Amino acid sequence: MGFALNAAPLNLDNGEGGVSLGAGAFEGKYAGAIRAQFVTESGFGLGANIGFSEDAVGGGVGASIKF
Repeated sequence: MGFALNAAPLNLDNGEGGVSLGAGAFEGKYAGAIRAQFVTESGFGLGANIGFSEDAVGGGVGASIKF
């Protein structure tokens, strides 16, 4: 799932939001991921993602600040 989560980065400016999709493969296993992010006008960012493979599901949330 790590490859899928990092496959489609979002480079957002302040006030923008977006959704990205990613896919990954490793040693015959396949996974996908969906990421959503938003950056406020003041540069505070919030994001969440979910990843899934043939036999597992995982997710994460995060925050950032741009200056």
